[in-house]
This record gives sequence, C-alpha cells and structure tokens, in this order.
Amino acid sequence: MSTFDGIPILKRLIPSLRKRWHELGNRRRYRLVQRDGLVFLVDYSAWADKTAVIHGLAERPQTQFLLRAVGERGASIFIDIGAHMGSYALMVRRHTRCRRVIAFEPDPMNFAHLQANLLVNRMVDTIESHNLAVSDTNGSMGFRRGEPPHDVWSKLCAPDEPADSFVETVRLDDMLRITGETIALKIDIEGHEA
Repeated sequence: MSTFDGIPILKRLIPSLRKRWHELGNRRRYRLVQRDGLVFLVDYSAWADKTAVIHGLAERPQTQFLLRAVGERGASIFIDIGAHMGSYALMVRRHTRCRRVIAFEPDPMNFAHLQANLLVNRMVDTIESHNLAVSDTNGSMGFRRGEPPHDVWSKLCAPDEPADSFVETVRLDDMLRITGETIALKIDIEGHEA
C-alpha cells in the first residue's frame, strides 16, 4: 500500500490508477500478485480477485481486526469457514502464532483456487484444507455457484431452491475434536450461518 493513501485525493486516485494499470497492462487472465508478505494467484476475470489486487486485500479492516484479535486473545487454532481463495487463512498463518489453521471451502473451483494459493505460498502442509461445506448436519446439500464474475457468492441452497450441484456437508463438532484451546473463527457462507 502506498504511503500516500492517507491523502484524501490520492486515497481514491491510487486504487483507480491500479485498476486502469491492470486492465490495460495485463492481457493474461491469471497472474501472481504479492500482498502483505504473501503471493496470491489472481483471476482477472473475477470481481473478488480484482478487488484484492486494486485495494490490497479485500476486507482489509476486517482482516486487520481479526489478526489483532487472534494475537490479543492468544488463539491457537483458526478455522476459516467459507475460505474462498484462502486470504484469511493465509494471513493468519503468516502473521499470527496460531499453531493450527483449518480452511473449509465447498465450491470446487474456489477450493482449487485455495489450493493454488497454498501451493505458491508453500503452506500446503501447514494449513489444513477441506473441500466441504460446514452445516448443522452431515450429508449433502444443493449448491448454487455464483454467476461470473461474482463466484464469491456461491451458496448452499435451501431445500426449495434450485441447485446446480450437490456438495458434501459436515458438522464442525463431528469433524474436529478440540478441547481446551482458544479458537478464532471466521464464517462467510452467504446466508447459511444459522
């Protein structure tokens, strides 16, 4: 992030210039981009990926809050439910002392993106990743992929909603036997939280 971002006119101008630079200067769909000491595979046709490139990392205030809270509370385990491309899991692994980081992502395409980011950051063996949806039951549920370029809005379907496919679901309590630990949890599952 530029040191000039605090100046009001430049606060808007710098992301705009980044956006134009990437649109004009990059004809490849995928590119590796460095952010916050990590490397991310960026799909320039995906809205969330472009946002991560233009503005640093998407949801920067939430990420900074999370990293601070994990450190202050001494969390030893971080669970990322709805990990998408893995930015939260990667940031927690890189910038905190959590001894265990676990990511869940049910969307097969987003899970592949997560795996690619783990690979380029050499974290395949240090972040546990599961191509599963966390829910209140074990089994399977209908799943609908977000319309391109908004694939971050993929979601589990209610029983009366049409589905594109089915994904395996797991109860977190059945999957992970954790006692006596401080856990930090991030949940971003497009309306299935309850």
